[in-house]
Amino acid sequence: MNESHTVDGPGVSGMGTGSFASPDDIPDSGLRYAVALPFYQKHGIYVENAGKVLEVKGGAHELKIGEERSTTQTIPVGGGGDDDWRSTLKSVVGIAVKTAEDALRDKYPALPDGAISSLLGFGASSADSVSKKETITFGVSDTVKIIPLIGKTIIARPVYFKVKSVSDEWVKEREGSLKLVRGSVVSDVVVKMGWILECPTPGGGMRLARQMPSKPEAGVEYDFQADTLLNVPAPVFPEVDENAPPTGPPDRMATSEGESGVRWYFSGPQESRVTSLGSGLRKESVWPWDRTWNTGISVQCPPPKHQGDSRTYECYRVKYRVEGTSPTVGNWDWGTRSQGTVSFARGTRTIGEDESDPRTMAQHRGIPADGSEYRYDVQFGAYLDGAAASPKVHVDIIPVR
Repeated sequence: MNESHTVDGPGVSGMGTGSFASPDDIPDSGLRYAVALPFYQKHGIYVENAGKVLEVKGGAHELKIGEERSTTQTIPVGGGGDDDWRSTLKSVVGIAVKTAEDALRDKYPALPDGAISSLLGFGASSADSVSKKETITFGVSDTVKIIPLIGKTIIARPVYFKVKSVSDEWVKEREGSLKLVRGSVVSDVVVKMGWILECPTPGGGMRLARQMPSKPEAGVEYDFQADTLLNVPAPVFPEVDENAPPTGPPDRMATSEGESGVRWYFSGPQESRVTSLGSGLRKESVWPWDRTWNTGISVQCPPPKHQGDSRTYECYRVKYRVEGTSPTVGNWDWGTRSQGTVSFARGTRTIGEDESDPRTMAQHRGIPADGSEYRYDVQFGAYLDGAAASPKVHVDIIPVR
């Protein structure tokens, strides 16, 4: 997919906003642009339950949330000016919405522009409504009242509509060359709060409930009535048979910690496996001023058919950094001097600090999810030999496509 869609004009602090499927598509303006990884372009939209699920049938009902649950956000701060996070969100939300609409139109070619907004109840412009808060509490201003039709059961879910993405920041120079500015920037934000109304299907599944309009169409099965047209996910046309967005983040992250010569913290898809090679942290040079350290990791991810979810990935990348703990100062990390991102096709090699593989990252290539074990020697530049240093190696596995 090499199309691009501009959501807004240039952003602030040298960062532009636009929805691009590939770094090749960004303008040669010298501005920085966030480009989401293909996996998150396709799977970034999801929902998270915000409260108790309600079963509604017979008579009029006003939907009210019970057992309310807050949710957290990851705002992509850093890398530029104070408002660059908004530019990043416009880019990654915009491409996720466009990818979803393209997929919908592939199935239903006659759909009008903006059809995905009717189906989901939000669109690319929803990035403007994201609040820069770590925690969000459910709250809607519209009262939702429904009357299930005779014999119908409506399952009502209060949800947060979220978009999770991992993106890279690129600059294209006037001569067309690409420069990677930042890699693997994580965003996970609430773009809307509201209700999803569904009906059980004979096969044990769920489908989006259909609101009866003022002028019903003959032969169409409707499920409920309401005084006004509700702003809830709904089929664009009666013949459009779509489900609500999947529940839960697309990468199904799990975490683990361990020690094998060095403290470790791993995060990644549940089926991924990262282990220490047990060699600990090694200082390669005898010179006291050299702060270069190495340690080994082993990475293994099963092929898509063994990943157990419809949101599968074919390749991934490794992001790593080293953190430390001081008994007197608290926690700290060594910033960009001790972190890197790597994405390449095959092989075992030493990964130096701050190292990226810009060519394969721009091509959205990565390490194959084929069940094979890949071994790496990761390299850090940090002050680890002081009495206060208690380093922990932090490794993330990120699906690429």
